[in-house]
Amino acid sequence: AKGAVAGAIFGGRPGSAAIGAGLGAAGGAAKQKQIDQAAVQKAQAQASAQHQARIDTFKRGYAACLEAKGYTVR
Repeated sequence: AKGAVAGAIFGGRPGSAAIGAGLGAAGGAAKQKQIDQAAVQKAQAQASAQHQARIDTFKRGYAACLEAKGYTVR
């Protein structure tokens, strides 16, 4: 919508509003793509952190079990 207004005001030619609207839509799509990529990266980081926490929990339990049986765990 902002692009259409700018095109109509500054273009002064017929069709300028349509061109401005197209440019505004393209800019909005690019911004949405950046937002989507950031959300994906955040979700991947959270999943990775959660996975590492589960691995750490398993290793602590495994070490405790082995140590209880007299083994040395490094």
